[in-house]
Order: sequence, then structure tokens, then C-alpha cells
Amino acid sequence: VDKQPRNIMTLKKLYFRTVQVAIHNSHKQLFVQKRAKNKYVFAGYWDIAPGGVVLASESDLRAARREIKEEMGIEGDLKELGTIGIMNEGWYWWAVYYSMQWDREVTPDPNEVEDVALMDLSEIKKRLSKGELFTPNSVKALGLISGYLNSF
Repeated sequence: VDKQPRNIMTLKKLYFRTVQVAIHNSHKQLFVQKRAKNKYVFAGYWDIAPGGVVLASESDLRAARREIKEEMGIEGDLKELGTIGIMNEGWYWWAVYYSMQWDREVTPDPNEVEDVALMDLSEIKKRLSKGELFTPNSVKALGLISGYLNSF
């Protein structure tokens, strides 16, 4: 994969390589973050799995660890769940999804995250049905994450 600036990738509709981490507690509730209003993409949307773009020199796992440290202030063991390709409103990316169990508080970075709420799957689906804004990757990954959470 070639290294390209984000504006060129967007203009040429090239895929971004991303990682997402579904952080859940032992009660199968997800730490759902509301993206900060200053974010370039999907500002103010809920996101069920914090993450971001993988840097050119990073592995997916290293990027996932970096992203949850930056966004949620936590570190821990990650389990890979799978990869999803996403196309939405001129944005194209494939995302490697990880999961992480966390039963303590998080310390979100206010430059990245406006709010964090613990939500189970039924709460997320209820909010989606009421028209609350969730990132496209959240909607697309809901089945993958649901399958994982229902497996234990």
C-alpha cells in the first residue's frame, strides 16, 4: 500500500486503512464515544468503537493500542474480531476491528471525545431507530460486534 496524504486519498477515493476497538465491560455494555465537534469527519456522531487511521509505519495492532490510549486514556489486551470495508459519502476505508474488556473508568481526551456513555446493544439499536447520529462504521460493524458480545 502506497503512502498518500489524506486530501489526495479523499479526492481519488482511495481506501484509508483504519482500526477500531469495541471497548466493553463485563456486563456487555460498550463504551460509546461521542466524537468531538472539532473532528473533521462525523463530528458530534456517536461511535461504538473508538479508533482511527493507521500510520504508514504502524501495524494494525499498534495503531489500535495508540488510538485507544489517545482517545480513551486506557491500555490493555486486544482481541481481533475481523475486517470490514466501508464506503460512505465520498469516504472509503477498511477497518480492522478489535475488542477489549474494561471494567474501570475511562479518561477521554476532550479534543477527541465530547462524551462517553455505557450502552448495551438494545440501547444502541433504540437510539439508531430514533435517528440519533452514529458513524457509518458503527452501523456497519454492529453485527460483528453483536456476534462477539453474544458469544460469551
